[in-house]
Amino acid sequence: MVQVVALRDGTFRASCPSLPGCFVHAASQCEVEIRIQQAICGYLDHLDIALPRELAKCCYQERKDRKAARAARPIDRRPAQANPG
Repeated sequence: MVQVVALRDGTFRASCPSLPGCFVHAASQCEVEIRIQQAICGYLDHLDIALPRELAKCCYQERKDRKAARAARPIDRRPAQANPG
């Protein structure tokens, strides 16, 4: 279960009460939902237990999506500019 709360400053906070310390903040509800999913998968990746098949499949897909997103980013091949001294 995930809890999403709108804060007074207009940002959002999401937490997973069943995973102690697993919470995130973001500027939008959509962004906070994405971040909490990533946080949950990262949390579960570091546990030394076998995950149920459906949960493991969900986290595997999340890692695959993140890897694809990183690969799709353009690489800046311009040489670094020296700082004028």
